[in-house]
Amino acid sequence: MYSRPAQQPPAEDPAELLGRVTKLLGIDDPSRLLAVIRRLQEDRKQALASAATAWDAVHELTRQPGAQG
Repeated sequence: MYSRPAQQPPAEDPAELLGRVTKLLGIDDPSRLLAVIRRLQEDRKQALASAATAWDAVHELTRQPGAQG
């Protein structure tokens, strides 16, 4: 039995990759990319925190005596 060598994805041109990312994010100026990524990360953290709060609230409501389910 022979093992195949691992295939690596083709190397991407950094300028082309940057252009695609900025287009996908709707950014006109590539120099704003890092700020936009940081904002997306912060928005994600806030969304996860909100979801956790909502989950905890629903869980608490369902544990109360007389809760319908």
